[in-house]
Amino acid sequence: MIRTATSTILLLCVWATAQAGVPSASQCSEPAGIRLVGDNGATPDPLGSATFVIRHIDRAPVPGAEVIIDFSACSDVTVSPTALQPGVTFDCANHTVTAIADAFGVVTFDLVGVGNGGSPRSLPNCAAVYASRNGVNGIDASLFAADLFASTYRARSDLNGDGKVDGLDASIFAAALFGGGSTASGATGCSP
Repeated sequence: MIRTATSTILLLCVWATAQAGVPSASQCSEPAGIRLVGDNGATPDPLGSATFVIRHIDRAPVPGAEVIIDFSACSDVTVSPTALQPGVTFDCANHTVTAIADAFGVVTFDLVGVGNGGSPRSLPNCAAVYASRNGVNGIDASLFAADLFASTYRARSDLNGDGKVDGLDASIFAAALFGGGSTASGATGCSP
């Protein structure tokens, strides 16, 4: 099970009022997409690691910035509030995940997620869903193959978030299937 949420995810950089400096969205670095992955029972699959660097307008790092990822527009994927990553706060009611940037303005999320089942409902740039509640397995391989050769776009299999399902996505899927890091899904997800 891999989920990708891409550039339309609302990334909010909220700076504590006690600190000097305000994050500048134009200077922050963010990944092209965020993969919600499974876990191996102890740690999230490393394929899901997404690092953000929060910077001031002058490109200086903003330590202590509160980084919020908002998944509320992602109707077919949810973040599992599985406590596998210290320092990350889950708000199921608002579909957000929050963490605090380190001394260098860096925050990394390793998020476990679950699919809501059924056909994809999110916008292509919100979440590409490879849905399963049992980690990545042969059933997922069948679904991915069907999506790869389908005449219509299936966001759930657009694992690199580029708006199409192709060989690059197949490579990411193969890494999840055979890498052993997504043998289980999140135990529960936040309600849609």
